[in-house]
Amino acid sequence: MTSQWGQFVKAGELLVIIEAGDVGKLKSEFARSLFDWRFKERTVERYREPSDTIPMKQLLDAEGGLKAAKVAMLSIEQALVNLGYRFLWSDFANMSEDYVMLELRTLGFDGDFKKSIEGLTASSNLLPVRAPSDGVIIGNDASIGEAVSSENPFMEILDVSRVWIVLDVRKEDASTEQVFGQPILQVKIIQDVIARYGIAAKDILALVEAISGTEVGSINEGQYLLPLAARLSEEIRSNPDAIGAMLVASPTGEQVPLLRLLL
Repeated sequence: MTSQWGQFVKAGELLVIIEAGDVGKLKSEFARSLFDWRFKERTVERYREPSDTIPMKQLLDAEGGLKAAKVAMLSIEQALVNLGYRFLWSDFANMSEDYVMLELRTLGFDGDFKKSIEGLTASSNLLPVRAPSDGVIIGNDASIGEAVSSENPFMEILDVSRVWIVLDVRKEDASTEQVFGQPILQVKIIQDVIARYGIAAKDILALVEAISGTEVGSINEGQYLLPLAARLSEEIRSNPDAIGAMLVASPTGEQVPLLRLLL
């Protein structure tokens, strides 16, 4: 497992690696169908040579077998694509048999990560799971060695580019500047979630209040006593990704992303 709760991920970024026997079986079936297609293609080519005199029926049967082999290969290719692999059968058309098996073993991995696992594992069962879009991980129930299934999602990613926030700001903290046409999202604390983590609502509200600014004291300026406020930097306040990824500490020390606790 390579990604953690509250982490911002890019579309296509590797999240987790699953070892699944069915994946290895599909890869083996693809290799078998590819080799079968190659053999039948060579057979048809030989039958079509002018020097070979064979019955027309035999040639037609061979051509039918070649088409069936290609259909079977494309069917298995589609099954692998449905699992998230991105490749074409033609990528393997001119590879040696040994190299086909090596490439299938690391299918779906690239760059330095692919190099790091080459030679370290003989397993063809590895399935890389990648982020479907940019976002923040707000749910991650997967553990190393734990069994997973397609029926039970183990990771949630929030597309923060679609998240808007509206905050209740005290009148004395509000700016006189009016901004129109800004996208907003109304948020609400999820009571059962914060109860599960043992986090107090006031701690969340304090963090949210700090986005726009919160009074932390006062300073003397001549005969005036001026309030002293603290707020997050403009860089954070204007970045939905950064706001959503802010962490709230639970009594046990666990750091929980803000977006996990709000509707």
